[in-house]
Amino acid sequence: MDADAIPRDRQTLWTTRCCKIKSATGGRPCELYRSDLPVRFLDGMARLGLSHAIVSDLYGLHFPEVWKRSYDTAPGDLDAAERLSLGRTIGDQARRRGFSRICFYNNSPMMSRPYFEVLSHSGLHVTYHTRLPEAP
Repeated sequence: MDADAIPRDRQTLWTTRCCKIKSATGGRPCELYRSDLPVRFLDGMARLGLSHAIVSDLYGLHFPEVWKRSYDTAPGDLDAAERLSLGRTIGDQARRRGFSRICFYNNSPMMSRPYFEVLSHSGLHVTYHTRLPEAP
């Protein structure tokens, strides 16, 4: 991926999916999400200094400084109306923080399908990435 093509502006929010493996006690994203993919994503975003959040099947966007309770909601548990509502919530949450674009990272396009649908309802410009950005 060309480093020049990676959005690094203030209107772009980098996101990835939540995961099944979570801390039972809840926490900020770096404490709550324990699977390899979100851990790698959160570490990379912190290292690069990019704005980011986890796409939560329950909460919408889970931003780095926000503490949330643990939950057990999978994307497949959401019906069409709930996916639509979650997408709209994500759009509202992002716009309130000044974001107009979402970059969604997941290493598996097949596992991204429910998130593609949810994010399509956000009303934001969404791009999908299978690799994390690298340092410039």
